Amino acid sequence: MSNASRLALKHGESYLQSPVDDIESFFWVLLYGIVRNSAQGPRSSRDDNLQRTLDDAREEALFQFNQLGPDTTMDYCPLARTLSASRLLRKYEEAIYNIRTQWARGCHALHRVQDGQVWELCYHAAAVGGLLAVLQILIDFKNST
Repeated sequence: MSNASRLALKHGESYLQSPVDDIESFFWVLLYGIVRNSAQGPRSSRDDNLQRTLDDAREEALFQFNQLGPDTTMDYCPLARTLSASRLLRKYEEAIYNIRTQWARGCHALHRVQDGQVWELCYHAAAVGGLLAVLQILIDFKNST
């Protein structure tokens, strides 16, 4: 689940989910799959440490994953090395940030509009835009490997 949804649930606050939350949720599932996948080749103690970190704090696990550099990637499984070199997750993070910023601007403008259909169209436009951004990242990743 997205950070905003998770925090609202944790604090018992009401929260209106946005298409950005869905895109971010997919991101966390992707990271979880990368870190927890046992069929990706031999695992090292660093892989296991990253997995334990993800179980405790996903932002810290993402930070660790993004810090992998050429000097340390050989200590990780092949999938982690490939994704670290491609910067797939960092590109995804940037896309989420951009989509969230666009959504916030759009919502600010929509507060002046009382038409529910306009809001729904903006919601779907943001969802489609986010999906296209994610697909482009994955296509670029596929073409680079």
